[in-house]
Amino acid sequence: MKIFKDLWWFFKAERKGYGVGLLALFIVSLTHLIPPLIIGKLLTIL
Repeated sequence: MKIFKDLWWFFKAERKGYGVGLLALFIVSLTHLIPPLIIGKLLTIL
């Protein structure tokens, strides 16, 4: 945990970049859920 304390200034300076990166990871993880959802709904209709 000491490393986070030592590097806190860097994380604080690059906050926007890390925020965009986390948002991108969240969006990508959501897009991986959509195809199985569509396939499941199509199979239910059939």
